[in-house]
Amino acid sequence: MGKVMATSAASRSLRGTSAGVVGFVVQAALGIFAVPFLVSGWGPARYGLWLAVQAFVTLLLTLDTGHQNYVGNEVGKLLHVDLGHSRVVLASGIFTAAALGLTEAIAVTALVVAGLLPRLLGVPQDVFDHEGLAAVLSLLVVSWVLVGSVGQLLGRLYAPNGLFSRAIWWGIANKILLTAVSACVATLGGGLVAGAAWTAVATVVIGLLLLVDVWRTFPSFRPFFKGADLRVSLSSLLNSLVMTMSGLLAQFQFSGLLLVVSWQYGAGTVAAFGTLRTMSNTLIQAAGTVFAPAGPEFVRFDVLGMREKLMRGMYSLTVLITFLASIVGIMLVASAPYLYPIWTRGKIPFDTGLFASIVTAAIWRLSGMPALNHMNATNNRKWIFLSAVGQATALFAPLLIAANVLHANAAEALG
Repeated sequence: MGKVMATSAASRSLRGTSAGVVGFVVQAALGIFAVPFLVSGWGPARYGLWLAVQAFVTLLLTLDTGHQNYVGNEVGKLLHVDLGHSRVVLASGIFTAAALGLTEAIAVTALVVAGLLPRLLGVPQDVFDHEGLAAVLSLLVVSWVLVGSVGQLLGRLYAPNGLFSRAIWWGIANKILLTAVSACVATLGGGLVAGAAWTAVATVVIGLLLLVDVWRTFPSFRPFFKGADLRVSLSSLLNSLVMTMSGLLAQFQFSGLLLVVSWQYGAGTVAAFGTLRTMSNTLIQAAGTVFAPAGPEFVRFDVLGMREKLMRGMYSLTVLITFLASIVGIMLVASAPYLYPIWTRGKIPFDTGLFASIVTAAIWRLSGMPALNHMNATNNRKWIFLSAVGQATALFAPLLIAANVLHANAAEALG
């Protein structure tokens, strides 16, 4: 660990920010690149189904990611004060992560057998069967279970060891591969099952490569499962339930809302609403390049009792993010009416008022992201849960009302 952390906090943050800027540019470019191919190859309705399926998978995997976040945060804190116990927490978390992944696979199987998936996705039974959505969901979840449940947990070792930028590069590689795969399948005339199959293959490949890199980078933790303790596993699982519930509430603002739109209005409106959210998410991605690299340093300040440094850094970061997000937001609202029809090739309607409302909500949310991210990184479960409830209440209702407006426009434009 000492060898990895040999550089200064400023140097680590600078490298992380530089990698974050590249990551933001790549993600924004991929979003712009992929949508025209997906919409042209699949059409708005099929593209909407793809978004709805991905939203459902994201919600299902929150059980896994909530545990990963808790254990990863605990390991990050303990690395600075008790390296031996951090190994025990990580090893114990690996077995729990594997069990949670298996639980998710069983849950999908049960939903398929019970015939509940069409209702949960808001899709008519004939469309569900014709598009092979049971196979699509199964492929996406099983590929995650094979490499994601444990692999993503081990990937949480990068940031607290001063390798935040390396974690970002892995995220960039993953995003490029998965986006390219789905765009190619849609362009070549493949259906959703083919898209899911190739996405599953890409997920397994990138996951295995990540595991190899983690194995080589952190020899002091090998073997990763050594020292596992059942009591620590159960304690981490129980403590992570608050993180999981908070994660569900947070995801309900994004993935959950897409599913509700699908239930209420159908896949065509999901495509329209999803593309608007994709554009507004540029703000969140841009802000992430600023505050994310500072996160591990804020945790270190907190654990070591450097409260003055923590509060000064948090205040400066909040002001900077709010200012930058406002500038980018104004630029997005001003340019979107001209760029959106080109981007979607005129196949999905655009609503200026709705888009401006979504961007305003994103700016408001981003102003609190430094504090919220620090609460998550330090596993402050009480405030994590309360903030998630507040966000879900404040954002979900107006966005759902706005979706109703979009549905009327989409119905008119799509006939």
